[in-house]
Amino acid sequence: MPIQNEYTRGVAAWCLHPTDIALSKLVAGREKDIEYVAGLLRYGRVTRDQISNLIPTLPEPQQKLTAERLHRLGTGG
Repeated sequence: MPIQNEYTRGVAAWCLHPTDIALSKLVAGREKDIEYVAGLLRYGRVTRDQISNLIPTLPEPQQKLTAERLHRLGTGG
């Protein structure tokens, strides 16, 4: 969702939902990104189901790897 008004001086700021951030972190797959997603799950900011529901929106080659990364995070969240 973009936020743009007179207070932003015409600059649009995009506010991403935590689930979108989690998905992008899983796609990137760096250790720090995986740890970030683990924290989002641990503290209830996102759920595994929310992330899983977005995986089919990814390009085909990224879906399997992203699902595997989510699976490796265990049952938390």
